[in-house]
Amino acid sequence: MTVVTSITALRHGNAERKVDTGNTRDDDLVRRLSETGVAQAKNKTDLFNQETATVLTSPALRAQYTAELVCDNVVIKATHILPELYTPVGKDGERLDADFERLGYAPAATYLAQDTFGAWRRFEATAGKAIASKIQSASDGNINDFVVGGHAVYTNVAIAGALYELGYEVPDYVIKVIYALELPEVGAFTITFIDGKFASLEIF
Repeated sequence: MTVVTSITALRHGNAERKVDTGNTRDDDLVRRLSETGVAQAKNKTDLFNQETATVLTSPALRAQYTAELVCDNVVIKATHILPELYTPVGKDGERLDADFERLGYAPAATYLAQDTFGAWRRFEATAGKAIASKIQSASDGNINDFVVGGHAVYTNVAIAGALYELGYEVPDYVIKVIYALELPEVGAFTITFIDGKFASLEIF
């Protein structure tokens, strides 16, 4: 039986400004989509040709809601919240946040090239394992479609980590493209595999 697996990486839409209550992490997690972000996501409901999908998303509300809106025409088999797709707690999290303040929306390749302390590579491994684990446990037929909702830079790095962890046959240039992609708000890319071998990369 031929098994087709697609993995779509989805950046969240435009979000409301953070309300400062003194808890920076929690304040960021509860940020919702702005009216612009909602409109952006609703305009992407034709993004997928899939009939069903399993959603894996960051715990940030803006990422969850973006995935929900974009998948409006898709039957969602299950939604899994993965804390690993968000900034980790501790020293590595502080380093990732500091890098984002400094580099902004630069490509993931730029972050990895300046990853002096290895924080981004550790994030890649941890987030990649979390995604791969869910993909392996949720794959249940000959067609398996996954949507991974997250954040600029972070999602690209996490998807690359997942591909390493899954052991799929991926050409080096595909990983380089993923690292180089600068997804706009509600931007996405889909990687498709047939029997674990790379078939296509589409950028939306």
